[in-house]
Amino acid sequence: MTRKALVIFLFNPNIESQFITYTLFHLSFYGCHPCFCGMGFDEELCTCTPYDLRRYSKKLSGPIIDRIDLYVEIYRLNDTEILDEERGDSSKLIKERVIKAREIQNLRFLGNKLNRDMDNSEVEKFCSLDSECENIIRTAIRTLNLSMRTYHKILKVARTIADLDNAINIDKNHLLEAINFRKN
Repeated sequence: MTRKALVIFLFNPNIESQFITYTLFHLSFYGCHPCFCGMGFDEELCTCTPYDLRRYSKKLSGPIIDRIDLYVEIYRLNDTEILDEERGDSSKLIKERVIKAREIQNLRFLGNKLNRDMDNSEVEKFCSLDSECENIIRTAIRTLNLSMRTYHKILKVARTIADLDNAINIDKNHLLEAINFRKN
């Protein structure tokens, strides 16, 4: 489940000291219904009891959940949202922001490395927080019972959000958004 590169060396005994190297990265997307009946987004249609909802949400174990970087809940749109003309940023604009953020990361790491690939010392170096952000993350660690792994993931996501915002430092809004991407 880790995104560290898995390097496979294949050795050919017929040819002396020849290795073939493959680098693999694991990227997963998981999806599920909000509850057993699948109607959890609409309280009027959902037939699940509070017990059923708790039991369903505990299907994944803590260590697996701890290794997931982003949780995004997607709700069913109502008719007003579907027919509304205002749709948010265009795909072209989002693509430009992502390309710019990747360029920032390439400059930061002097090569083809992304924020997700930072080790602990790089996280401490590039994800420094001001006192207001430190207070926010302290509160999150206490109230959400965050592990060290989750703490580092939040900082990496906050650094990426700051890069998308073309910001030099992680500010309160970047950190709060990153915390909101965690499963509570």
